[in-house]
Parts: sequence; C-alpha cells; structure tokens
Amino acid sequence: MPFIPVLDTVLAEIRMTQDFQKVENTLYFRAQDPFGTPEMEALAEALENWWISDLIPITNAGVALREIFITDLTTATSPTISRAPATLLTGFEASEALPNSVSCSVSMRTAQRGRSFRGRNYFVGLSDLHVGGNTLTEGFVTALTDAYNQIRVISSAVGFDHVVVSRFADNAPRVAGVATPVTSCNIVDTTVDSMRRRLPGRGA
Repeated sequence: MPFIPVLDTVLAEIRMTQDFQKVENTLYFRAQDPFGTPEMEALAEALENWWISDLIPITNAGVALREIFITDLTTATSPTISRAPATLLTGFEASEALPNSVSCSVSMRTAQRGRSFRGRNYFVGLSDLHVGGNTLTEGFVTALTDAYNQIRVISSAVGFDHVVVSRFADNAPRVAGVATPVTSCNIVDTTVDSMRRRLPGRGA
C-alpha cells in the first residue's frame, strides 16, 4: 500500500511481550504546535509513565513492556524514535493468565460518527481475576476505561492530542489521512473477545 501522509500526526506503537509472543497496540497523536524529535521523545516518556501508572496494576505479570516506538507520519521519510524501559516493566496482576488470544476491546470515540472516526485497542494481559464466565468484571471495566481516558490528559500535557486516524474513505485511499480528536474511550461490549494473531507462534 502506498504511503498516506497524516499531517502533524505521529503513530505510537506500544510494543510488549506476552508469553514470549511479540504483541502491540497502536495510538495516534496530533501535535498542537510544530514539533520535532524532542517532542516525540517527551510523548514516548509520557506513554511509558502512563503504562506504569495506569496499565501495570491491571496487567498480568506475564506481560512486559519492551519498547515505545513513535513515527512521524507527515512524510514517508520523517523521523522515528524508540524508547525502551531502563528496567524490566511487567504487569502486577499475579492471578492465572488467560490465553494470549483472549482480550477485550476498548473503543475510542470522536465527535463524528462513522467507521472513519472510531478507533480501538485490544487489551494485552487479561487474568482470571478480570473475568467471570465470559464477561469482564465491573471493577476491571472501570479501571481499564479510566486508564484509556487518561491518555488525553497525559498527551495534552506534552503538546499532543489523542486522535483517531482515517486513511480510507468509501474503500478508497485518501490523498492524506484525516486525524480526529478522541473525546472518550469506552468498553461497549463486556464479553471477552478473541485475537487469534496473538496466539504463541502466530505473530512476530
């Protein structure tokens, strides 16, 4: 697929390891002002601190954060930066881990409707304690929702707005991607989901 620029916007890849499988979630941010490598490094540090403060407490101990990789999407040759934790960062939840493929979806909503204006992440590191039958517990839903809504706060503090990016319209690639600010993050469906690509040996 040809490169589709997204002006003043960066892609943040939260790269983790789960049971020796490399997995990741992606987030997008639009700069509030002209930016360069120092601003991208500040965003990476903020995301690492967010992972530590908001996700570690509800993430299974079998998951480790290994890198935050940020790419400037303005052009095909714009810079990237990588931030690896200085020490091993693993989840705090010590109860039995659910299989890698078991997850739940966090929906990112904007003020506009339609598929081009929504995003989602699939949580990495569910534990037995988080699920009753096939349903997420109320406490876990609250904790994960609060964690994702905190992204807007921590990114804004370093000069970036949390956004959803659309690169296609009517099944055709856009000339340039459209970045739309996220207004809320929610868990719409509390039934657990399946991510087969996260099974050991399926991914990177």
